[in-house]
Amino acid sequence: MLSPSPIGYHAASERQVFLLTLDSLHAPWSMPIAEGRHFTCFCAMDARNVTAAELGEFCARLISLECAYLCTWGPDCERVHDVMDELVVGDNPPQTYLGCLMTTWHAKDSLEDALHFFLYAADPDEEYAPNGCGLALGISVASTEWNVAIEQYLKAETASDPT
Repeated sequence: MLSPSPIGYHAASERQVFLLTLDSLHAPWSMPIAEGRHFTCFCAMDARNVTAAELGEFCARLISLECAYLCTWGPDCERVHDVMDELVVGDNPPQTYLGCLMTTWHAKDSLEDALHFFLYAADPDEEYAPNGCGLALGISVASTEWNVAIEQYLKAETASDPT
């Protein structure tokens, strides 16, 4: 079972930053670091050949783990964003509405610009995450090049010690 690797502490957002590298959306993973705490999430994937059902399962997993803000990047990232929004709204709003789980897509941004937004501007709704988010999770799916670039960027923006 895969789990996120610690990257460091991002002082500006006051978040511990982690990176999860997946070979596919089907790879088994857990997030024991969250322990029921809300977190922000950056997800880089090429979703062009991923079914809506697969995206739905992935997004539902993020929701169940307490994701409060999802930033998506990569080919067809708009669809990942839309699937998450559909899950948040549900089939019978307002009864099925989960609350203001924030989502953004960054199709026209460079990877670096999207990561900068994730670290510096992804602030969850205070009513949805009243205790804030002390965790930030980067997820890279099926791209060694992206894995390396994301890890390098996150390490450059964080300190290894939160003091």
